[in-house]
Amino acid sequence: MMKIVYYEDKYEFWPIPQTEIDRNSPELKQNGGY
Repeated sequence: MMKIVYYEDKYEFWPIPQTEIDRNSPELKQNGGY
């Protein structure tokens, strides 16, 4: 099941591609508990 996370004025599907995780890892780790 994919969750949608509101992030930097856009919606991201969760889980998102590994490249996006690498690029945004500090913010995603902080908000990963959604």
